[in-house]
Amino acid sequence: MAELHRISQDHFGLDHDNFIGSTPQKNNLEKDGIIFFRDHRIQFQRQLAQKAGLLPVSIDKKIDSLCENLNRFLDTSGERPALMHGDLWSGNYFPDSNGNPCIFDPAVYYGLREADIAMTELFGRLPERFYDAYHEAFPMNHGYHERKDLYNLYHLLNHLNLFGSSYLSSVQKIVNRFSP
Repeated sequence: MAELHRISQDHFGLDHDNFIGSTPQKNNLEKDGIIFFRDHRIQFQRQLAQKAGLLPVSIDKKIDSLCENLNRFLDTSGERPALMHGDLWSGNYFPDSNGNPCIFDPAVYYGLREADIAMTELFGRLPERFYDAYHEAFPMNHGYHERKDLYNLYHLLNHLNLFGSSYLSSVQKIVNRFSP
């Protein structure tokens, strides 16, 4: 993963849209990683949830407020757009017969690499050797553990849109934690 994340380009996003699961994933190119994450990850999923009637007004307003203050929580200085798997969790990873990691079912874009690593911790962690090897090759920035839930808000909103209200309490917990 560290090798993948070292592949970069000048903009966050991708030159075309794709999917995360069955949900469209907007990849408009942006120079700023926070703007990309805010507009094309959180706000896009928020709008889908609004249209589907899945977000109570109180949570919707908090997400909007959180998005307006995202730069208080995310520091992207020095971070280049990293080539992302985009949907990296234990169901999209397995070791081959030689123990080498194989990843599949990507939702590719160029983004903030912490978001890929955060996703690996959302629904149970990958083997510890994954994190040890990643940290040795490409150490995480200070404060990652405080930010990882914020990155996972994107995936939880997507799961809310895909699978319904059983994900609302997880969304609400993160929104309450980071709301100003």
